[in-house]
Amino acid sequence: MSSDLELGKSAECLRPVLRKTQPKVPPKIPVRLPIKPPALQPKTISKQSSESLPKPPKICKDLSPQTSPKQLQCPSSPSLPKTPPSTPKPPMGAPTLTSSEAAKRSAKCLTKKPAASPPSTPVPSSPGSLAAAMKSSKQEFHAQRRLRIAGYGRKEGSNKSGRVVPEGPDSFPIPPPISKKRCGWITSQSDPAYIAYHDHEWGVPVHDDILLFELLVLVGAQAELSWPTILSKREHFRRAFADFDPVVVASFTEKKIASLGVDSTLSQPESKIRGAVNNANRILETVREWGSFSNYLWTFVNHKPIINKCHFPKQVPVKTPKSEVISKDLVKRGFRSVGPTVVYSFMQATGMANDHLVQCFRYSDCLELSEQRRSEKGGP
Repeated sequence: MSSDLELGKSAECLRPVLRKTQPKVPPKIPVRLPIKPPALQPKTISKQSSESLPKPPKICKDLSPQTSPKQLQCPSSPSLPKTPPSTPKPPMGAPTLTSSEAAKRSAKCLTKKPAASPPSTPVPSSPGSLAAAMKSSKQEFHAQRRLRIAGYGRKEGSNKSGRVVPEGPDSFPIPPPISKKRCGWITSQSDPAYIAYHDHEWGVPVHDDILLFELLVLVGAQAELSWPTILSKREHFRRAFADFDPVVVASFTEKKIASLGVDSTLSQPESKIRGAVNNANRILETVREWGSFSNYLWTFVNHKPIINKCHFPKQVPVKTPKSEVISKDLVKRGFRSVGPTVVYSFMQATGMANDHLVQCFRYSDCLELSEQRRSEKGGP
């Protein structure tokens, strides 16, 4: 008994040591077998479901040997290509056609008439649709065109209101009047006052001392203002300088000169005002020597205008040797603001030089005016 107890105690003492040394065995995982699906049973296809399935393509056969390949096609079926496409396989369970049923269907296909297509009727356009708007715009365009060409080929006093095409050589449409040709620097966008000055004053021979003094003052003002601006202020210049009377301007006081120097309507510095007063005094001295300021000036050109016969604006000179001679003589007499360029502009404005382009309508007009002046004076 004691030995059995001792063995039991020794076994209990060795049990934890055996637990540590014994290898761990992983737990067993139960294996699940796949579940087999139920066996598929063939479905019974009803008559209605068979009708809903796609039918195989119709094949038309003609048993007569004289028919051409083109006549084998059904009237209602579209034209088949040269290489017929592969016919789709019928789905599983679809009913198959026997040879007798295929022959019956081909006979029906041959006897079947094509359905008559409905006649093509124009689609009525509603009042607010795009088609109605386009139609009304076309009608309006053609109506305006008829009005424009209604007068073509008509004669004055003709009662033929329906004639449009001219019937004879005398009934061609009359072209509109051609506008007058002017110098190249005058355009349709030019200032109306500038165009009027070109058409009536520029290049016209001037022999009046008062007008010569006015043009000398205006030409000298181009250093500060453009010529169209000067023409727009011409009335202000006339009021300020007493209608350009040299006798009145020569008697201007210092107070008058200072007031004109700050006048915003003239836009001229006081030095220019003093120069104009000084030139008025010099003109009076020239009149006492030559009888008139005009006689003194026209002597430099032998009382005949200089004609340059320019065809292009770039050919018009800015100054010439003649203007340099006149400028030197004026400076010697005490005139101010009379350089060669200012003097040549003064010669163009007073008609001492006719620089209208040859194609300008004023070119010949100025020539006639100068010839008329010379004939009245009895000159050569």
